[in-house]
Amino acid sequence: MGIIEEVNEKVFPEPGKRPQYMLGVISHGIYQTNPFSFGRGILAAVGFGPTDLMQLQIEKLAVNAIINPLTALMSCQNGELLHRPSISRIIRLLLAEISLVIKSLPELQGVPNVRMRFDIARLENQVLNIAYKTAANRSSMLQDFAQGRATEIEYITGYFVRRGEEIGIQCVLNYMLKHMVKAKERLEGERHASLLPLKPQIPSR
Repeated sequence: MGIIEEVNEKVFPEPGKRPQYMLGVISHGIYQTNPFSFGRGILAAVGFGPTDLMQLQIEKLAVNAIINPLTALMSCQNGELLHRPSISRIIRLLLAEISLVIKSLPELQGVPNVRMRFDIARLENQVLNIAYKTAANRSSMLQDFAQGRATEIEYITGYFVRRGEEIGIQCVLNYMLKHMVKAKERLEGERHASLLPLKPQIPSR
């Protein structure tokens, strides 16, 4: 999330000249089978009001902010995040920050059941449920690393970090996770482009 705001700032700075955007939540998984072919999972479509849509977007984003970076950094399938005590602790710590940010967003104040819907335990259940249902899948971020492509980390984990900063909440763990992904993203990109620097020359004595 945050893409529209960035497009408006960089491409359409004048409000009167901005296009109309169509927002939605994709409920099916896409996976790349080769450089020019993609497969998909189950497809569903339904309409929502603006507030409901935002909650759905944020809910999905919270799940992606856990599954994508963790599977990418650990080079594992989604299901491999399950039943591992160390990973479970990491998930809860990351979700503690994410939950606090979501429940503090100005645009969700006064919306019924927000605090319950975005409770840490419920978000964790959402993460585990999606990881179980997509156990054999490789996350999009892991696929990006495999292809040496840039990831969407700034619009996933980065969204919660930025929104937290706006309202005075420091998401230290998510900030670190974001930069771990960005660091690996650059390394993988250099490897694929054969741009790794040469070994430093040791001066002769």
